[in-house]
Amino acid sequence: MTKLTDSQRQLIDQNVHTILCLRGVMAKVLYESEKAGWEEVERLKEENEQLKRFKTYFDELYGQGLEISNWHQNGDIEPFDSFHDSAEAEMTVIQRIQEGNGNASM
Repeated sequence: MTKLTDSQRQLIDQNVHTILCLRGVMAKVLYESEKAGWEEVERLKEENEQLKRFKTYFDELYGQGLEISNWHQNGDIEPFDSFHDSAEAEMTVIQRIQEGNGNASM
């Protein structure tokens, strides 16, 4: 077994120190990435809840005999239910297109 010279030991110590520093940096990057990922999940959950409340609001107006003025930008009054049905139909088409493209997010 050969003995290491002082310069070899010093080089090994420097390499070990560099490796430990890199591990620390990598751990911090992974932690920050995971933290950002969870923050994005929470943000999307909140956005989803807000969108559900928004949709529920309009769903509750359905069937009440309300009318919308100038929906087609021609000055006519149209039933709210027709507007609602049209929006539902458009969303169904959009969802089918996204699912066909492998992108089901909405």
